[in-house]
Amino acid sequence: ATGNDIAFEGSFGTLATEQAGQTLRIEENPPEEIARLLAESESEAANRFLSSAPLLGTQASILRSKLSSGGRAIYVGAGTSGRLAAIDAVEIPCTFGMARERFVAVIAGGIADAVVSIEEDAEEDFSAVPDLVLLNPGPDDFVVGISASGTAFFVRSALAYARARGAHTLLLHEAGLERSDFFDASISLLSGGELVRGSTRMKAGTATKKALNILSTTAMILMGKVRAGYMVDLDSSNRKLQERASRILADLGRISLEEAGLRLAACQGNLLRALDDTHHSAMKKQPFPTTKESQLR
Repeated sequence: ATGNDIAFEGSFGTLATEQAGQTLRIEENPPEEIARLLAESESEAANRFLSSAPLLGTQASILRSKLSSGGRAIYVGAGTSGRLAAIDAVEIPCTFGMARERFVAVIAGGIADAVVSIEEDAEEDFSAVPDLVLLNPGPDDFVVGISASGTAFFVRSALAYARARGAHTLLLHEAGLERSDFFDASISLLSGGELVRGSTRMKAGTATKKALNILSTTAMILMGKVRAGYMVDLDSSNRKLQERASRILADLGRISLEEAGLRLAACQGNLLRALDDTHHSAMKKQPFPTTKESQLR
């Protein structure tokens, strides 16, 4: 009932996402100019997006508290928004050592739509409540709904249901909402109209990817997953990542690359444990200061 009550009933033609970015015939330009115009348009949108950064920081702090309490980040989206949500959800565990079930993406049409476009059968207009019921969101969870237009019922119904269950809810959208009573907070992407009118895979998609990256990465930094600008809880699942972990350990532990490799191997590739062991070893080697030295310090 809560979900059905918040369906969008306005005119789609009036939405910011349906307006033209500029009144020009982009297709009449040479390819080099088309690419330049698209890049310039993205840059202008990026500058506007900067004003949303403080809000993302505030929400990241809330996300950190939810994750620290054992909760989850649950992303919900349809079409491009769902695919971008899936990308962030699958990258966080391997980058920052989070359990995979702690970042979840719910996509209209199912997980296959993250790879192949199957935007048909009015999937955006379906209710997401059946999907959310299976996840059983609660007060420890942080649910992010992503809809550039802000109208996708799949997203709106998910936020309404999650909020009713006590979860913290955030809506990422382009700009302008006719109502704001089905979520706790919202952040505008401020991407503006597209040069290819209505194609929100462009500027709005880029802004969405950045917003999710900033939100999740800031939360991970706040959780201690980064030291001195290094990711220190990464999953060393292949040769490249194993060598990266060795370099990080060598730099932060001030040891040789060879010794870093040996210490990582002794910790079964767990960089965070190897760092802690290296730190403790270094502390043991330091002589206790004399009374006079202690007073001086």
